[in-house]
Amino acid sequence: GHFQGLGTDFLMALPYTAAAFFFTLATRDSAKPSWHAMIGGILVGVAFQINPKGIFDLIFFALLLFVWRRFSVRHASGTDKLNASQSGLRLFAIGAVGVIAGSLPFLAYILATKSFRAYWTYVWDWGARYGGYNPLSKVCVSGMRRTIDYFALNNTLLIGLVFVCAITFSRLTHRGVQRNDLSDQRFLGDLILLLWLAVSYSGVLVGGRLYSHYFFQILPGLCLICARGLTEIRSRLKSRDAGFRAGVTAIIILGFVFTIVRFHGRTAVLAADLTLSRKSEMTTGWFHER
Repeated sequence: GHFQGLGTDFLMALPYTAAAFFFTLATRDSAKPSWHAMIGGILVGVAFQINPKGIFDLIFFALLLFVWRRFSVRHASGTDKLNASQSGLRLFAIGAVGVIAGSLPFLAYILATKSFRAYWTYVWDWGARYGGYNPLSKVCVSGMRRTIDYFALNNTLLIGLVFVCAITFSRLTHRGVQRNDLSDQRFLGDLILLLWLAVSYSGVLVGGRLYSHYFFQILPGLCLICARGLTEIRSRLKSRDAGFRAGVTAIIILGFVFTIVRFHGRTAVLAADLTLSRKSEMTTGWFHER
């Protein structure tokens, strides 16, 4: 069961990420928002059938529509307000229909093979028991501990995340959301990614045990946020003195090297074994090898 869960979390990541991309296109003045909403919904349906946590992308779409349509309504008047609200509801409805369409091939196969009872038992019955096994207090404590562990080991992702959070919330709290802010593509991108990360992290918490592979759900968003953060850090360091730049760069590089060594020391050993056509003592005694 543990390895099955690892596989579904990993396989879900691709359609889950693609769905978020198309949902974002649907809300960004795209030429074909309905088609983008439909494609996003279909991809959510696929992700959902791989792992039920894929449905959190639809929640992301709803929040994204709410935030952007709310802003549109605030700066519109009369008929424009009504059109903005109706457009948001219509796009969400199209996305929901897409989810159903993306799920139909899976459900058709289940019915054709007379596997519905097994599907219901193993996916929904046992899934509900699994998710409800731990009390909320234990889930919160475990979530905090596992998250701290995760970011301690992946400290480069943490650096990028903290920096993007800082610059985004600074603009939100000190200046408010102005029309020129929302036309700033970088600010919009940061805001969307942080919203997606928050929703995805809620998906990570489902189940309560928070094994490491649960974090596959937030990894795509974290990687994009980290890339954005490191790019912005590099840009802002240009105006600082050489000593400060060298210090910050050294901290980031050392943290990244720590992550590489921690996670890929075993990769180097396996590569050496493959090259030498033998199994080292370290590999032979490895838990997964045994």
